[in-house]
Amino acid sequence: MDTSKEFVLMCEKAMEIQNSCIDFQREPHLIPDLFSVSSDTMTTFSTQSRGLIDKQYTIIWLPRQDQLQKMIDWSGYSYVVSCQAAQINDFYNTLKEVPDSMEQLWLAFVMFQKYQKRWDQKKKDWVHEKN
Repeated sequence: MDTSKEFVLMCEKAMEIQNSCIDFQREPHLIPDLFSVSSDTMTTFSTQSRGLIDKQYTIIWLPRQDQLQKMIDWSGYSYVVSCQAAQINDFYNTLKEVPDSMEQLWLAFVMFQKYQKRWDQKKKDWVHEKN
């Protein structure tokens, strides 16, 4: 699981993804969610956000790769895995900057497919793709 500063920042700036965290918290699964919890003096990682919201913490959901994959509708495809592989490969070939992890790649893919946004390394933010 990617816990790099870059991935945390990418997740923090992806408000569309942060807003979907509630949907995934309702879903039963074996692997707990991971959150970056930070204040002015520290940053740590937790599998729980409850009890921290009222305090002076910034809490950022770090979606796992499987959660990111579920954000794309693959229902129209009979060979989901090969379709995912082909689409992620095609997307990877359009990137100007190479992601450091699969989570970063899938986050970028989801943000592009669903919201037409790309990660701008210089601005450190998601920007709308210009046609």
